[in-house]
Parts: sequence; structure tokens; C-alpha cells
Amino acid sequence: MTNPADLPGSHRRYDCPPDEYQLILDTAIPELVRSGLAADTRDIAVGAGVPSTHPLLQDTGALYDEAIRYAFRRLWPRPEDLDVERLVPAEAVRSLVRTAYRRHRANPDAVRLIIAENVMSRSHLEGRSDVLESSPVVLQIDRVLMRGQDYGAFRPGISAEDVYVLITSLCCFPASQGTMFHLLYGTDMDHAATVDGLEKLASDTVLAFLTTSMPTTQGSSYTHAAPTTTTPSSVSASLYTAGDGGSIEEVVTYRPEDLPDLTDVTGLTDPHDGSGAPAFPSYDRYENYTSYDTYADDRGGVDDSEDDGTVDNGIAALYDD
Repeated sequence: MTNPADLPGSHRRYDCPPDEYQLILDTAIPELVRSGLAADTRDIAVGAGVPSTHPLLQDTGALYDEAIRYAFRRLWPRPEDLDVERLVPAEAVRSLVRTAYRRHRANPDAVRLIIAENVMSRSHLEGRSDVLESSPVVLQIDRVLMRGQDYGAFRPGISAEDVYVLITSLCCFPASQGTMFHLLYGTDMDHAATVDGLEKLASDTVLAFLTTSMPTTQGSSYTHAAPTTTTPSSVSASLYTAGDGGSIEEVVTYRPEDLPDLTDVTGLTDPHDGSGAPAFPSYDRYENYTSYDTYADDRGGVDDSEDDGTVDNGIAALYDD
């Protein structure tokens, strides 16, 4: 039975049971991904086993907006799904990322609908603040960040929006890039070991980002370069800032003018040969340098036009004992 808490609040507009609402939206989303606003609501009605006069199916634009709201709600954990208060900060991050990853994996068409809207702007969401409901996701992330920064476990200068960008990028990869990645590199996104590996990759990446000793140079957030008046800033970012805020001691920060110009090689010479040659010799002067022609010969003369798309033996040889 569908829990109404798992649905957007707008589902109440349609005066139908939660199970029926979910069935219609689950049927509609794949069709909306394919056809957008040209989707035929009669086909959706047949697929869901409901009358074509159902309130959800009276207007394709309204159905599309409802599907966007529903998709977002399906992808992100509810606050009650994450008891971050009882977890140490590192495990709270892992729990958040793990839960988000599994929900994204379980709802690939919801991911594709959101990607399609961002790419094609079918519903022209810009400036339509009435379409998307407020989301507790950033608030959840903020709570985890503040606890970690209170304990000194996470570096300052990171906002909840920064972490959101990382999480959603990694969690969307299987649905957004999986088919092409499989064709190019032979990695099946649905293989059990890969599913588990990508989950660990996502949680390890976010945790490493938060705990690295890398100097913070961007101030309070990577994503706050263009302030907005429509949404509040991350609480943790404003409390635990570094760089331009300068409120955290012992955090190394750099201004662009403090850094050396690494592009200027004027006057630099090679100290080893005494010839006054530039300090950066051509690649063929390095030991074990292999030209492209030699590399092609080692492959048996196979050129790119004859590549069968399989993994290159030359690359595999790098891992031989």
C-alpha cells in the first residue's frame, strides 16, 4: 500500500486513492520521457487501467508538472528515513548517500524525466515557482554537515548545495550514461558487482570530499558564486566558512594573485644538459617514450578504423605482473 507521505502534497488535488495516483504516474513517466507534452493520455489510461476521464489525465501539461513533482519525491529520502542524530557524522553521510543512490537506482525513469526536462525544457520551469514543491533534501544535508563540522570531522567552506551536486551527479550516472558507458567500456551498470561498486564509489567520493585536507579557496561554498534572492543559503556554509569569510583559523587560503604564473617559461632552461635548451623537452626525450606509430605496430598494425570496440590489449598489459 502506498504511503501518502511518499507522494507530493499536490496528489490531494486529484481526489483519488494514493495507490491509484502512484499507478497512473508510474505508467505516465516512461511515456512522458519519450514523448514529452505530446504524450497520449489515452494510452496512459489504458496502461494504468483507469478511465481516460480520470482527473490526472485531463491535461497533458498538468500531468507533466505532476510527474516532475512525483519524480523528485521518489528520488530523495524523507527526513524520517534518516536518523542522522544517532549516527556519527561519517556514517550519517554514508547513510544519506546510500539511501539516495538506492532510490535513484530503483526509479531510473524518474531520473530520466528530470534529465529530459533539464535538457529540453519542455515545461519551461524557469520562473514557475509553483511547479516544484519545497524539498527537505538540502535541509537534511545541512544537518549532517553541521554535526560533522561541530565535531571537526568535515572541512569548512562546504555547503549543502555542494554536496547535493556531488550526490545527484553520481546517483544519476547509471540512468543518464549507463547504456553508452556499457557500449564503450563493457561495464554493465546492472551487474550486481557494479551496482554495489557504484554505491560505494558515491559514498566514498562524498565522504572524501568532506574530509580532505585540500585547502579551501572558494569561501563558503563552491556553488554560491551567484547569490539568489529566491532561496536561502546553506546554514552550514554560513556558519563554517573559510576563504573570503576568513572566520576559520588554520585554514590555508590563497588568492589568485598569490599563486605563481606557471604558464610563463621565459628564461627557464634545462639544468642537466648545459645547452640552454628549454626546461621542458619534447616527449620523445623521455625514457620509455612510445610514439603512436610504434604503439600501432605493437597492436599488429590495427588502426582506429579497424577497431572492433573491445578493450585494448595495450591497456590491459599495463596491469600485467
